[in-house]
Amino acid sequence: MISKILAALLFCASLLSAGEEEWSGHRGGATRTGNIDGKAGPAQPKVLWVHRSKEQFIAPPSAIGNRVFFTVMGAFNTGALRVFDAAGDGKAPAWSKGAPSVRLPTVGSPVVSGGRVVFGEGMHQTDGSSLHCLRSADGRPVWRLDVPGELVHIEASPSIANGRVTVGGGSAGVICVDLNNVTLNGTAMGTAQAEAQIEKMWKEMSDKYEIEKKKDPDFAIPPNEAALPRPSPKLLWQKGKGAWHVDAPVLVAGPPVLVAGCPSLPVPTGIGTCLSAVFGTAAFRVRADGQPVLLQDSVATCLPTGTPLTAVPAQVRLRGV
Repeated sequence: MISKILAALLFCASLLSAGEEEWSGHRGGATRTGNIDGKAGPAQPKVLWVHRSKEQFIAPPSAIGNRVFFTVMGAFNTGALRVFDAAGDGKAPAWSKGAPSVRLPTVGSPVVSGGRVVFGEGMHQTDGSSLHCLRSADGRPVWRLDVPGELVHIEASPSIANGRVTVGGGSAGVICVDLNNVTLNGTAMGTAQAEAQIEKMWKEMSDKYEIEKKKDPDFAIPPNEAALPRPSPKLLWQKGKGAWHVDAPVLVAGPPVLVAGCPSLPVPTGIGTCLSAVFGTAAFRVRADGQPVLLQDSVATCLPTGTPLTAVPAQVRLRGV
C-alpha cells in the first residue's frame, strides 16, 4: 500500500565524495558504475534523509560534491529537475526547474560538467524535444537546443567529453553540440559572454520591478526568465536523422586517437592539421573488455580542426552493430 500512496521514496546514503569530479555520462561516465572518484564506498551505508513525493523518480540520480540531481515526472506527464543538498534534511530541493521551461516529461539522468547540468526532455511517445543546459549552482538557463520532429525525444542521459555534448534524440538520431559556444540574437559567442549579457538584462528587469513595487505593489510584475533571450548551442554534427531511433545513452570514446593526416580537406588557416579525434558513436552490441568497440562508420570529429574523421583500416574478421 505504501507504494500506492508514495510515488517516490528517495534515500540519501553517505556515498558522496566531497571532490569536484564530473558526472559526465549515464551513471557517472563511460564505465557506468556510479563511482567517479575511484574510491570504495562505506562498508555500512547510513541513511541521512528521506524525501517523500508523489512525483515519479524514474532515472538514476547524478551526484557531484554535496549536490544530488534528479529528473522527475509529475502529474499529467510533466517534467522537472530537482536538486537536493546531500548535507541537508531532504525536505525541499535546493532549487528546481520545471514548467514552463521544461515542457515534456523528464526520464533520463542529468549530467554535470564544468558548473553546468545538462538533461533532455520527452519520452518514447512524444514528438519534439529540447536539450537543456543550466547552471548547476542555481538553475539559471545557459542554453537550450530545440529539436522538432515526429518521435523526436531525448529520454536518455547525454554524454559530455572535451566540451561537447552528445545525446540520442529518438528519430533525430545522434546529436552533438558545443557545450561552451552559443548563438544569441543571431551572434555567435562563448557561453560566458552570453551569460554576462543575460545577467545584465536580468538585473535591469529586477531593478525595474523593485521601482514598480514601491510605486504600486499590487500591480508590480516580478521578472520572469521567459522574457530573457534564449541562447542555442552550436550544432557540431547530427547522424542518423530519420534512419536511426536512439533512446539509449550514447557512449563517447576517446581521445586520444592519433590522426595520420588530412589528405582530402584543406588545412584550416590558423588552426593546423588534425592531431586527435573524439568519437561520438560506437557499437551497440559488440564489446571488448566491457567497453563498446568503435566501428568504421562510428562518427568522429577531428581536433582541433572540427572536421569529420574517416577510419580507413579495420579488423577484417570482426563485424558489429
